[in-house]
Amino acid sequence: MIEIEKGIILTLEDINLIKTNSQEISEGAIFIAINSGHNFIDQALEKGAKYVICEASQSTDNRVIVVENSLATFSKIAKRYREIINPKVIAITGSNGKTSVKDILAHTLKAKFNVHKTAGNFNNHIGVPITLCSMPRDTEILIAELGMSGFGEIDHLVKMVMPDIGVITNIGESHLEMLKTKENVLKAKAEIIPYSKKMVLNLDDPYLATLKGDFHYFSIDNASDCMAKDIRKVSGMTEFHLSDGSLVSTNLMGQHNVYNILAALRVCSELNVLDGQVIESLNTIEISKMRMEKSLYLKAQVINDAYNASPKSTVAAIETVCEYYPNQEKIFILGDMLELGEQECEFHREIIEKVKKLPLKRVYFYGKIYFQFCQEYSSDTLKFSLDKHYISDELKELANENSVILLKASRGMKLEEILK
Repeated sequence: MIEIEKGIILTLEDINLIKTNSQEISEGAIFIAINSGHNFIDQALEKGAKYVICEASQSTDNRVIVVENSLATFSKIAKRYREIINPKVIAITGSNGKTSVKDILAHTLKAKFNVHKTAGNFNNHIGVPITLCSMPRDTEILIAELGMSGFGEIDHLVKMVMPDIGVITNIGESHLEMLKTKENVLKAKAEIIPYSKKMVLNLDDPYLATLKGDFHYFSIDNASDCMAKDIRKVSGMTEFHLSDGSLVSTNLMGQHNVYNILAALRVCSELNVLDGQVIESLNTIEISKMRMEKSLYLKAQVINDAYNASPKSTVAAIETVCEYYPNQEKIFILGDMLELGEQECEFHREIIEKVKKLPLKRVYFYGKIYFQFCQEYSSDTLKFSLDKHYISDELKELANENSVILLKASRGMKLEEILK
């Protein structure tokens, strides 16, 4: 049980019923009103909420609990619940790959443990408490994804989850709008380190390699205890050998996913569960939607990697599709990469320059940032548009059974709508 105010006690069952969205309230739920959620207090009460935790209310209902800061109260409840359940906690951050590493870890560990992981993109100051409070009481392994956009945010989140193992996947261009430099991105991500009992880092990342401490590494280019060698693609699969000679075969495509798998295997090693069963499970990894997700559109192969995008992940997606589909006609639909700050035009130009040199059937650039380059680069192959319907209509004429279509953009661009 957790006391939130004098005489107000939440049971563990109550905590599992915490909601921040009034539309999800059912009889007996706990509604925590955050920001605009205060407009729906009466609605939550009418639906049968056991308690409503808020910062202000005109209601005289004794189920309404007024606190100084409802989000801070939510964080306090979440942290205490984590302490009571006391699972092994793996916390993952990084500019790219953290969701994939989370999914790979959950996939490899589910046969051995009761695993709970961050759902979707619930990785911020509201999502992390939701992740913690929705954790079943028999959870043995909690895999928490930690996102951020500025200084202090990882520090706040990691104090709630208190990791047994922390992971930083890489340092990229994401969040330069707020943090300005990659050095600052490193500092912000490194806020996870003081609160993690063990740290797993990408030794090939030039920024992470500068950190000093008793860390555990994974790599491709530099010698480490968890290293991939002889990477190759075989019949639509990716294969490589680990440092100990073990052969890994996976359904995931691209070197960036090799790094994601290595990060997960390094964590398994620290948990003392890296064995043949774990390695065999990598054959059939299921990761979240829109991350190199395969489907068909008008008989064409679609690779939907439009969940998010940075310059590094966009290049990785482009190179992976070119490598794995050398003989197909390639149609790329690339949307704006957001939150890149003052260098956003430079980064978008670099992507255009890269694809301009590739043997592609057609490239559609969608979004206001890319559209600035329309007059300079527009051609029969390179098309720039602010209209998804235009791209969709053209795609219906272009796509065939010998086509492969790549979608890549930041989440805010909702690029998948082009295929509807």
